[in-house]
Amino acid sequence: MGFNSNVLQAHPLSKSPFNWNWLGFTAFFCIFILEFTTPSAFIFGYLYTAPILLASAYSKRNRTMPATSLAILLTLLNIWLPNHADTSLAMIANRVIASMALLVTGVLSDRNRYYQEAIVQQQAQIATNEKSCSFGKILPLPSPMI
Repeated sequence: MGFNSNVLQAHPLSKSPFNWNWLGFTAFFCIFILEFTTPSAFIFGYLYTAPILLASAYSKRNRTMPATSLAILLTLLNIWLPNHADTSLAMIANRVIASMALLVTGVLSDRNRYYQEAIVQQQAQIATNEKSCSFGKILPLPSPMI
């Protein structure tokens, strides 16, 4: 059973005319500028969590993992781009840890979105069953998703 990506309409901001994609893009750009204009010892990669969560909450479900991948790429790219001479093992380890934290954020937010969509669909099915019960018909409930 497939899920409609536009199922999540319960959030009041999801009907807002504001374009959340531009906010996410602007956040990525601002963090990118911060990341690449400061020394590599400063890790601003953790700030990419906000655009990842924005992508998960207000965009289609298939945009969360590309946003996560981009955040990880930019975080790791900052090891070599602005100043390759200052590279140390501790800095690389810190960037890898930040990248793993971004990956966990992306995966968990994607899973959360998936479960929210499943709950909304099951609630709609239950409401349909309740309406059908009043007419004497009972429809089977969907199987639980894991």
